[in-house]
Amino acid sequence: RFRETTTRVVRSRPSGGRIARDRNRHGSCSGQGMAITSYRDPDVWQVSMDLVDHIIADSNAMPRVEFDLKRQIRRAAISIPSNIAEGWRRKGRRQAYQNHVSIAMGSHGELETQLEVCFRNGFLQRKESVRALELMRRVGPMLDRLYQSLD
Repeated sequence: RFRETTTRVVRSRPSGGRIARDRNRHGSCSGQGMAITSYRDPDVWQVSMDLVDHIIADSNAMPRVEFDLKRQIRRAAISIPSNIAEGWRRKGRRQAYQNHVSIAMGSHGELETQLEVCFRNGFLQRKESVRALELMRRVGPMLDRLYQSLD
């Protein structure tokens, strides 16, 4: 099992109020005072699922002739939360979980590169993919923190 340390994190609500949540050692919020009990609990899984949604929506704008690249981009995006989940299910083996997080990190780099290819070749426009790029910038460091916490 993983030993988790917690620190208090205070986040603002849109209504102006503040909520306090415990942040575990894996760099992900798990609800007030609750331990992570599912692969769905860490912020990195939730944010990477949002990324998948945006990648699928954005890639719909790609030309039909780029079907293979479109499919590859979607696979790379889907691979990130999928590997977090698969690694979590192998939580009895810490090294296996860390390996799956490493694969998710590789898929993140692959997705970054594929999106850059799309932007450079006019298959996608950066201004239309702002939210996906923002989520990409968030997911990378979150994966790094999760990986380091498993050392």
